[in-house]
Amino acid sequence: MKKLIIIGIVLSTITMNNVNYITARSSSVTLSDVGDFVTDNQEFPNGELIFTDKYSVTVEQGNNKNYLVVYNIDPADVASGDIDNHFKINSSDYSFAFDVPLGRNYFSTLEYSVKPLNASVNSEISGIVFFIKNEYASWNEDDYFSIPEKSEWFGFDICPYIFPHYYTGNCKVGDINGDGYVSATDSAKTLQLYSVFQSQTDFELHEKQIEFADLNNDKLVTASDSALILSAYAQSQVS
Repeated sequence: MKKLIIIGIVLSTITMNNVNYITARSSSVTLSDVGDFVTDNQEFPNGELIFTDKYSVTVEQGNNKNYLVVYNIDPADVASGDIDNHFKINSSDYSFAFDVPLGRNYFSTLEYSVKPLNASVNSEISGIVFFIKNEYASWNEDDYFSIPEKSEWFGFDICPYIFPHYYTGNCKVGDINGDGYVSATDSAKTLQLYSVFQSQTDFELHEKQIEFADLNNDKLVTASDSALILSAYAQSQVS
């Protein structure tokens, strides 16, 4: 059985049917490929842990766990239940701490604890965690979590999996949802972020959230930033 040890990893990408799988690599240790755990065949021909033909997958070493991270999940897929057509877990070879139909609950992070049922399958992964693009509500849209706090809990930075556009080098300040435009939607999301920050005790913002929502450069995210985004959008519409 292959052993998974992640030390000083470098991530490289392999592609299967247009789905990106990120493979952990290191010059000092031998690592299992993400492909050992992921398949684009719903029959799980080699005892893989999950099926997906749409979402991105990587491995993260967290707090005493090796996580299989599923991300780039479209919020519309969750709302419609279409996620069930693009993602499945192998319940024949593995058991899970709980079973929640992914398309029936609004979530941004949801963790499955994994326990192999079949001794012949891979056992290096002890958890699966899911991230929806641009969303960080736990079980409903009113229950937001602090990204730094959740990152500490998991043992790795989760912000790149929720807001990948912040890391491309092409995202504009004020473009909160990463659609390439600064719009009224971004203004509303900034105001929402400010409201959560004001209403939830000890709620902490990630540095990337501040970087792209702080238009007046005061190192805070406030209603003033939301107004500036809306003003920038209005000017773009008349220019």
